[in-house]
Amino acid sequence: MKFIETVFPALAGQTWQVIAIFLAIVVVFYLLLAIAEWKMFTKMGEKGWKAFIPVYNLYLLLKRCSKVGYIWHLLIAGAICVAFDALNVAKILPEDSWQFTLCSLIYLVGMIWTLVINIKVMHGVSKSFGHGAGFTVGLVLLTFIFQLILSFGSSEYRPVNKKQSK
Repeated sequence: MKFIETVFPALAGQTWQVIAIFLAIVVVFYLLLAIAEWKMFTKMGEKGWKAFIPVYNLYLLLKRCSKVGYIWHLLIAGAICVAFDALNVAKILPEDSWQFTLCSLIYLVGMIWTLVINIKVMHGVSKSFGHGAGFTVGLVLLTFIFQLILSFGSSEYRPVNKKQSK
């Protein structure tokens, strides 16, 4: 905890207070996002509590706004990233080896794959609520703000095709 005292000498001895303030801010943002997701799920015709179940909420979001098959892409890409990140953290491979370079490239591909699928999902959400590509960019870059706009704004859920309606 010497980092805070070194960078911010005026806060020396007050580390726990800085951490408490930071955690309070994080909790407030999380609660706002949770309420926004609850409201968004309600607009989609789902029960709001379903927004709090980690993988199930993603499945429902994909089912209603995009393609359910994307969930496998996200889970596989995430597993790849976690596995290769664990190899890196455990320092199993020497950093100057070809195996380390290969693992780093696979990790990069997994991250890009996740980003592309995330953009596709956000575009599906944007279209399902009657918005276009500009709103998709907002959802990708400023998810917190644009989810609040979707949830508490005048946006209405409109299934893009019949398969998404239920």
